[in-house]
Amino acid sequence: MYCRSLVMLAGLIFLVTACGAPEAVAPSTPGSVASEPGEPVKRAASTIDLSHPTATPTRETPTPSADGDSDDRRGLTQGELARALAQILTDPIQASEDPAAPAISRGLATIGMSDDIDLAPYVVDMMGVTPFGIFYREHAGDVLNRLTGERYAGDWFVWVQWIADHPELEPGPAYPRWKRTLLASLDPRFAAFLPDDALHTIRIEEVVWSGVPAIDGIPSLDDPPFIAIADADYLDSDEHVFGVSINGDSRAYPLRIMN
Repeated sequence: MYCRSLVMLAGLIFLVTACGAPEAVAPSTPGSVASEPGEPVKRAASTIDLSHPTATPTRETPTPSADGDSDDRRGLTQGELARALAQILTDPIQASEDPAAPAISRGLATIGMSDDIDLAPYVVDMMGVTPFGIFYREHAGDVLNRLTGERYAGDWFVWVQWIADHPELEPGPAYPRWKRTLLASLDPRFAAFLPDDALHTIRIEEVVWSGVPAIDGIPSLDDPPFIAIADADYLDSDEHVFGVSINGDSRAYPLRIMN
């Protein structure tokens, strides 16, 4: 019973831990089909209107300067941001015939030209979700470099940690709906994790996809067999484990297995 409880707990928290990276495989997510080189990846359009922000408190967003030479950060209007995000989700991804040429997203380019560091969480989110993070990884790294001044290229794990280290970021009222829409592109049931009225004690920016393609994508280990610690030769001596002891029955669940 306690084994099942631990597995259920791990399943409930997997969305809020950066416990895995998306595999670099051909896109097979709902609403997308794999393509030959040179063919666009076709995806169904988003069913959630990003132009209507959630009840997150708003703040004044600066409009772009006319000449782009202002010392002030240009920013985007809510309408411009909504269009850019929709382009990221719905534009066909054109796989280049030249493997050395990265795919370019119009939406990412718009966000990059805003020079608004508060928009970095949107880009990091996209980088961590298939197929966007596969095709746009290099472009996303360039955009993040422009927005933040950091040179972490396409290293998603490092960018996730960078987001965690910068709680002062204010991605704005469109952000919760964007994250819900992005995760729902993998499995519509993911949207239930981020309703408009969700109560949370962690920053929504730190909620990430673990790499599991769907809810319950990894079946629970019900009544798994156990071995003596002396026979667990696949574990290192400093391995992290979850230890449980009930009525003298002690068991260890390796973190890397649970994770």
